[in-house]
Amino acid sequence: MSKPKYRYTPILLLAVGLVFTVMIAWNNRLMTKPLICSNQQCRRQGENWARYRKKDNDYLPTFTNHNSNHSSVFGKIRNETDLLIVFFAVPKTGSRSLSNPFNVLFTHTLNYSFTIVPKDQRKTNDILTSYLLNMHEPAFIRGHFPVVQLPRNYVGISVLRDPLERFISEFNFVKYGDGQINASQIIAHTAPDFLLTLDECVQQKSPFCSREVVSSFTLSFFCGFDKRCRVANEWTYRQATRNVEEKFLMVGVTEELDNTIKLLERLLPNMANGVEKIYNQKQTVNRQAYVTHTKEQPSPRIRDKLLRMMYWEYKFYYHVKSKFLDLKKMFGLPKT
Repeated sequence: MSKPKYRYTPILLLAVGLVFTVMIAWNNRLMTKPLICSNQQCRRQGENWARYRKKDNDYLPTFTNHNSNHSSVFGKIRNETDLLIVFFAVPKTGSRSLSNPFNVLFTHTLNYSFTIVPKDQRKTNDILTSYLLNMHEPAFIRGHFPVVQLPRNYVGISVLRDPLERFISEFNFVKYGDGQINASQIIAHTAPDFLLTLDECVQQKSPFCSREVVSSFTLSFFCGFDKRCRVANEWTYRQATRNVEEKFLMVGVTEELDNTIKLLERLLPNMANGVEKIYNQKQTVNRQAYVTHTKEQPSPRIRDKLLRMMYWEYKFYYHVKSKFLDLKKMFGLPKT
C-alpha cells in the first residue's frame, strides 16, 4: 500500500501559519510599544523599528548611531554671557513650557532680551537669517521655523517628541485649542481637515494628514528651508542629523522636559543659571494651561497606518534621543 503523497502538508501549513502569526504579533508590539529605553536599548529599539517599519518596496537604510565629529557643537558647554539662544521650536513638543522659564529669567532677572520671531520674518531662509543677524545679544529667540545657518555667537536648541504623539497632539490642539489658546484663535482651525475626525482626516488624505506632511514634519524643521527637505528620505535624514551635530547645543525630548531644562542649565552655566528653579515653580500652572481640551485618538488601524508613514520621523527621533541619553550620562543625571 503506497503512502499518501501529501501526508505532511497539513502539519507544514499549520507550522507556517504559526510562524506568520508570531511575526505579526511581534510587529504590532514594536509599533505600539512606547519608547522607554536605556542608552543601548534605545539604539536596539531603533534598529528593530528600522527593520520592521519598512514599507513594501521601500529602500531600507541601515540604522546608524552617528558619533560626534570634529565640527560638532552638540553638548559642548558655553560659558559666554553674550550669546543669542535660538530655540527652533517644533509645534507641540513643549516649547511654551521650556521657553517660559527663560522668559522670566531673561526679562525679570538678567535684563536680557526675549523675542518670539514674527510670522512674516520666518517665511524664507534669507528673511529669517537677516532677522536673526540684526538681533542684539544676549537674547533668547523663539519661533516655529526650520534650521538656518547660525553665526558663532548663536547657539541652537530644540525639543523632540514621540512623532505619533506629537501629531495627535497638534491635530487636537488646532481643532479644539487648549487652556491658553482657544481654537477660534488658530487660523488653521477653519480648514476642512479639522471638520473631520482624526481617522477621517487620514483616510481621506487631507493636507494635514497626508503622507507628505506626516512622514517628514519634524525632519523638515531640522533639515532646513531647502525644498528637498519636504520629502522624507535618506538625504533628508542625513541633513537633519548633520544639522543636529553642527548647529545645536542640545536637543531635548518632551518626555523628559525636566531633564532637558537641567541639561540646558549645565550647558549654559552663565546664562541659564536659575532656569530650573523657575521651571519647577511654574510647572503645575503650565501643565494645566497647555492641556488640549479634547484628546481625540486614532483607531488601531489608523494608528498603524500613521506609524508606517513615520518611518523616517522615528528613525530621527531615536537618533536624537540616543544623543540626549549620552548627555544625561555625561552630566550624571539619573536614569528614568
